[in-house]
Amino acid sequence: MKKKILLIEDNPDVRENVSEILSLSNFEVLAAANGRDGIDLAQKELPDLIVCDIAMPLLDGFGVLNHLGLQSETSRIPFIFLTARTDRDTFRKGMELGADDFITKPFEDTELLRAVETRLKKLDFSNTQFQRSAEGFNQFINDAKALDIIVNSTENTPVFSFQRKEYLYREGSQPRYVYFVESGRVKTVMISNDGKELMTGLYGPGDFFGYLAMFEEADYSESALAIEEVKVHAIPKNDFFDLLNSNSAVAGKFIRILANQLTENEEKLISIAYDSVRKRIAEALVDVYRSYAIHNNSKEIEISRQELASYVGTATETVIRTLSSFKTEGLIEIVQGNIKVVNLAGLISMRN
Repeated sequence: MKKKILLIEDNPDVRENVSEILSLSNFEVLAAANGRDGIDLAQKELPDLIVCDIAMPLLDGFGVLNHLGLQSETSRIPFIFLTARTDRDTFRKGMELGADDFITKPFEDTELLRAVETRLKKLDFSNTQFQRSAEGFNQFINDAKALDIIVNSTENTPVFSFQRKEYLYREGSQPRYVYFVESGRVKTVMISNDGKELMTGLYGPGDFFGYLAMFEEADYSESALAIEEVKVHAIPKNDFFDLLNSNSAVAGKFIRILANQLTENEEKLISIAYDSVRKRIAEALVDVYRSYAIHNNSKEIEISRQELASYVGTATETVIRTLSSFKTEGLIEIVQGNIKVVNLAGLISMRN
């Protein structure tokens, strides 16, 4: 399907020329002769990209960009200014409002098409569904590098392996990477004043972790260690912020990935505060099963009673008693110390 481009230009000769260039390159072109008409067309047609002059009657290009940027349905549309102005203040104001690119008049056909195609490729990248696998992660990073979204890195994204009980980072250390789990499991923990370990997160294949400290520009407030042999991809700090700062749509996509995990963590905290111990342990088993056992095509969960107790915020003895009860009820089996889920639906529907 043809990409739809909205051209907002008051000069009829320039409007006709640009429309012809874009149409001959197999784009569907919508044209408006002033800023107000351009806003109306943008809201009605929701184009894939907007090319807009700055100096126009009724409403200039800055006003168009500012108005569309305030509307949720149009704020993510890539926006290219077409202008005869070359002063620094013009470029600065445009970038502050969220412009993606500038093309200075007069321009060559190839210059216009190259700018348009680059922005559309970045739009396609931001709309592509990220697959939570090693292949999906590598494709995500490689596409970002190919589009110059990551510009600081000159080497491949590092891949690290850790053995069971080995720390990836410790509380108080400075963050250097955002981690993506390819295989294995990692837990993050905090130590209370009385020396008790509280598990704050459990991450399996397809999960990101270690990014909150970067957002806060602070040292790690928790430690991360491998529950079993684990392999992680590490996005260097500079590359991570390149991803977020390069393009609002790309940033939105990446933040949505992270936000889904934050929502899951918030739900866990609510569960700890309001749910019964039985329900919390049942939900923890479901959580661990989904994040680990499914990836290994096994119904058995390798997690110690102490780790499970830390995960749900209760005593180890309580976990042992509850697991015994679940076994009697036919929800789980104990196989050589591992927990085997035999009635997943029953655990999911556990009442409070």
